[in-house]
Amino acid sequence: MRKLLSGFSLAMVAIFIMATYNITYAGLPGKTNPVLSKPAKVDLRRFNPNRIATDVLNEGQWVSWFRTGNAGMEWPAGSGKTIHFAAGIWIAGMVNGQVRSAAAEFSVEFVPGPILPDGSIDPDNERYRNYIISKADLEAATDDDPNTTPGTDYQQWPSDLGAPLDKDGNPLVIGNGALWNVFNDADVTAHANLWNTQPIGVEVQQYIWGFNRLDAFGDMLFLKWTIINKGGNNLDSAFVSLWNDFDLGDATDDFVGVDTTLSLGIGYNDGADRVYGARAPAIGLDFFQGPIVPSEGDTAFVSGRLVPGFKNLPMTAFAKYINGGGLEWGDPESAEEAYNYMNGLNRAGKPYVDPHTGTTLKFAHPGDPVTGTGWLDKDNHPSGDRRFLMTTGPFTLANADTQEVVAGFMIAQASNSLQSVALLRQVDKAAQTAYDRNFELPPSPPAPKVTATELDGEIVLTWDDAAESYDVPDLVGRQKFQGYNVYQVGGPQLTGDVPIERLAFYDVADGQFDDVRDVVFDPNLGVVEKVVQPLGDTGIRRFYRTKTDAINKRPLINGRKYWFAVTSFAYNPDGFTPAGVPKILESSIKILEVIPQSPPLGERYARAAGDTLAVTHTGKSDGKVYPIVLDPSALTGQDYKVTFRTDEQGEIVWDLLAGGQAKVSGWTNQSASDAFNFPIVDGMLVQVFGPPVGIKSVDRSVGPEDGGPGGTRWISGTNWGGAFLFGGLDIGANFFGSTLGPADYVPVDWRFTSNPTMSEETGWSRAYVYRRDQGYAFQTSQLGWIPVQMFDITDPNNPRRLNIVFVEDANDGLADFIWNPIAAEQASGKSLGGREYLFCMKSDYNPDGGVYDDNNWGPAADVLYALWPHSRGSHPYQESDFWIRIIPNFANTPQDEFTFTAPAPTISQTLAKQDAAEMVNVFPNPYYGRNVEETDPVNRFITFTHLPETATIRVFTLAGKLVKTIEHKSTQFEKWDLRNDAGIPVASGIYIVHIDMGALGQKILKVAVFMPEERLDAI
Repeated sequence: MRKLLSGFSLAMVAIFIMATYNITYAGLPGKTNPVLSKPAKVDLRRFNPNRIATDVLNEGQWVSWFRTGNAGMEWPAGSGKTIHFAAGIWIAGMVNGQVRSAAAEFSVEFVPGPILPDGSIDPDNERYRNYIISKADLEAATDDDPNTTPGTDYQQWPSDLGAPLDKDGNPLVIGNGALWNVFNDADVTAHANLWNTQPIGVEVQQYIWGFNRLDAFGDMLFLKWTIINKGGNNLDSAFVSLWNDFDLGDATDDFVGVDTTLSLGIGYNDGADRVYGARAPAIGLDFFQGPIVPSEGDTAFVSGRLVPGFKNLPMTAFAKYINGGGLEWGDPESAEEAYNYMNGLNRAGKPYVDPHTGTTLKFAHPGDPVTGTGWLDKDNHPSGDRRFLMTTGPFTLANADTQEVVAGFMIAQASNSLQSVALLRQVDKAAQTAYDRNFELPPSPPAPKVTATELDGEIVLTWDDAAESYDVPDLVGRQKFQGYNVYQVGGPQLTGDVPIERLAFYDVADGQFDDVRDVVFDPNLGVVEKVVQPLGDTGIRRFYRTKTDAINKRPLINGRKYWFAVTSFAYNPDGFTPAGVPKILESSIKILEVIPQSPPLGERYARAAGDTLAVTHTGKSDGKVYPIVLDPSALTGQDYKVTFRTDEQGEIVWDLLAGGQAKVSGWTNQSASDAFNFPIVDGMLVQVFGPPVGIKSVDRSVGPEDGGPGGTRWISGTNWGGAFLFGGLDIGANFFGSTLGPADYVPVDWRFTSNPTMSEETGWSRAYVYRRDQGYAFQTSQLGWIPVQMFDITDPNNPRRLNIVFVEDANDGLADFIWNPIAAEQASGKSLGGREYLFCMKSDYNPDGGVYDDNNWGPAADVLYALWPHSRGSHPYQESDFWIRIIPNFANTPQDEFTFTAPAPTISQTLAKQDAAEMVNVFPNPYYGRNVEETDPVNRFITFTHLPETATIRVFTLAGKLVKTIEHKSTQFEKWDLRNDAGIPVASGIYIVHIDMGALGQKILKVAVFMPEERLDAI
C-alpha cells in the first residue's frame, strides 16, 4: 500500500527526484527536512534475477523507494504487488568518543563510488553505477558462438574497483543474476541528509545475487557487503545493521519478530492483507556471516577461506520501531538514538524487558507467533507500519581494515500469515545450507521455449529439447533431466491466489514408475513427506493438445484468453529438501497467453490436428513412419522422405528430407516404448519406428502346411536369458557376440534329421568345433558332425545353406566331434546339454573347412542365432525329423525409404468474402456491465472477432453520430474500450458498428451496451 507523504505530493517528489538526481527526503512521517547533498551520478536500477524485482540505489539502498515514491520491491515480479518499501545497510561506531554513522535509511549518508587512494571521492564518475550481469552474459562471453555477445555491464565489469571475479577471471555470476556497486560515506554534506555526524570514511562494496528457481530459492536474494575503513581513524565499538521498512502489501497491518535460534529477523502480517489476501506472505533477513573478531580456538569464514583464531559474530541485537512510535519505539532522529538501537536498546537507550518473564533482552519480540508463545509484537502494539533493524557487533574496524558481512533475504507464502512464518523458517534453513556450502547450487533446468498453435476450439503446445542435456552436480548427487510438466494457469501472473493445474507430465522412459516423494513444507500440514513429482515412465513428449479449459471444467472458447506453461524438471534421487537439496528441481514457470480461434478468413486446413498422413514404404523392414499433424497451418505442401544410414559408431540413424534439405539429421530413436520422443517438423510430429535387432518369432516344429515335416521336437533350451525356446535361443549378439549389424539378420530353417547315418545326403552337416574345456580352442584335427542343416530362406524357392559352429566340453559332457547334447548330458549327469552350444552362421556352407579357426573365432564371428540346448524330457536323440524356423525382426536399413506429402492450407479470396460476411462478430453482445475477460472495473471492453489483417471499425449512435474509429491491424481480434474518441466512457444504449474490410466487403453490426453505475468509494 502507498505510504502517505507529508509536505510533498507524489508529483512533486517525482519532479524533485528528476531535478536533483539525489533525492534524500520524501516527507515520510516522523522525519524532518534535511539538507540535500551535492547532486551525484545516482543510478537506480531494477534488479530482477528471479521472482523478486527490487529497485537498487548505488548509495546503499538495496530496496529503494526513490524511483516511484512508493515501495521499491515487487513480488512476485510483474504482479504489481509490492512487499518491501525500503532497505539499506547501516554502519556506526565510536571515533574519539563520538558516534559516527554511515547509513542508508529513507535518506542516505552515502554517495556513489570508492574512496580513492588520496582520500578523495568522485561521486559524479559514470563508472560508479550499478552493474547487473547474468548467467546468460557469462555463457555468451565464454561460448564459441560469434553471434552471442554479453551485455555492456559484463563487458565493463569494474574488477579494478573490487567487483569480484570467478576462478577463471570472468565476472562472478552466482546464481542466475548478480548486481554490484560501490559507495562511500566520505562526503560531509551527505551526512546532513540524516544524522549530521562526521564521516567515518568507509567504502562499501555491495554484491547481490539470486537464483531463478521454481523452488524457495526463487524467492530469495543474497547480499554481501565488503566494508573497508579508509577514513584514517579506528572505528571502535562498531556495528553493522540491516535496516528494513517492509510493507507486506498494505503498510498498516504488519508485525515484526525474531528467531534467535536462526538469526532470522521476521516481518509478517496481522491476518489477511488488502493486497495479498488471506495468504499474506512473510519476509525474513538472516545474517549468514558477520564481522570477525579475535577468538582463541575458533575459526572464522571470510571470502571462502578459513581464518583460525577468529570467529564470525552472529546477530547480536534486533530492534523494532514504528511509524509514529514515540520516544521509545519511534524512528531514530539522531545518530545516538540509532546507536541505541544497534546496541540492543530502544530509542531512548533503555533495555528491552520481556513482559512475560521480566528478563532484559537485546532482541525485541523473540516469541513464536505461530504458536502464540513468548513475547510477541502484539503484546505491546497493534499492527501497523513497522521497521526492524538487525545488528551484529561490536567489533573494531581499524584504519585500512576490511570486514565482510553476508546476509540472505527471503519471502515465504503459505495458507495464512502465521503459516507463512512457519514456512519462512524452513526456507531459511535451506538458505543457510546454501551458504554453508558456498552457494554451490545448481541452476534450474532451462525453461522450454514453447510455441502455441491456436486452433478452432483447440490449443496445441510444442516446445524444444534444450533442457534434455541438463545434468549438473548438486551439493549431494546430481540433478539430471527427467521430464516435463504442462500447466494451465488462471491468469497471466502466477500469484498466490491464481489457480494452477498440472495437465500432464512426461518423464524419461527409464523404468522409474514410482512418484518422487520428499520432505517439504505443506502450507496446511507443516513439514511432511509428500509426492513432489508424479512419474510414470511415460517417455518424453514435446507437445500437448487440448480442447478443454481444465480450470473451469468446460470446453475452450474461441476468442477467450487462456494461460499455459511448460516446465522441465530434474531428478536427484540422493536429494533431501531440508538439507537444501531438493529431489525435484523444476525450471521457472514462463506463462504463455493463447487464444483459440478459427482459421483466418478464406483459409482452409487440409488436415486437422491429430491426423496421421499417408505414408508409402519402399524396402523390406518392419518399420513404420507416422507423420502426425500438430499444426495444420504449418503444413508446407512439400514431399518428405525418411531415409536410413549407418553413422560413425555403426548405429542405424535416420534423416528426414524435404525439398533437397535435411529437416532432421542423425536421429537415433526408433523405439515404440518411447513413442513420442521424436522431432516436430513443419507442424508435424514425425514418428519413425523400427523393431530392435532380435528375433520376431520361432516356430519350434514347422508343420507340413509350411513346408516342414511336423515331427516331434527332441531338444529344448537351457535358460541363459535368451528370448525364445525357454531362454535358450536368441541372436548371437546377445550370447557370445556377433560381427553382424542390424541389417544382416535373415530368416532361417534349422532342419533336424532322424537318420543316424552321418552324411550330407541323410541331412547331416559338417561343423566347426571349439572346446570349452580348452579355453574355447578351435579343434584343428577335423570338422564335426551335426544332424541338422541350416538354410537362409530369404528366398524360399532358393534357400541358401549356412555354416554351423558348435562347442564341446569333456568336463561337462562328451568331446567326440558329434553334436549330441542328450548323450553329453547323460554322460555328465548335469542337465546342461553337455554345454554343446550351437551357432548358426551367416556365411555360405563350406564342408571343407577353412572358414573359422582361432583367429576368426566362430562363437563370436558372423553368428546369426545361438542356442544352448539340452534334452527335451525323455525324448531320445534323433527321435524324428523336425524343423525350427526363426524369423528375425527386420530393422530399418539403408535400403528402406518412407515418403509422404504434407498438404498445405488453401486460401481463397471468394471464401474470404463469404467468411467475412458470415463470421465477423462481436462479444459479449449485449454487454451487461461486465466482460468475463475484464480484470478490473476501469478497463472495460468488447471484442470484435474473425477480422482480416486490416480493417476500419467505426462505431455510431443510432442517430448516426460517429463515436469511435478504430484502425485494426494484425490478429483477427480487436478490442473496443467502450470509450469515444475523446477517451470518455460511452453511455448505455444501442450502437451501430460499420466494419470496412476493403476488398472483402463491409459488415454492419448492432451492439447493445449497458454500462454499470459508477460509484466513487475513494478520493
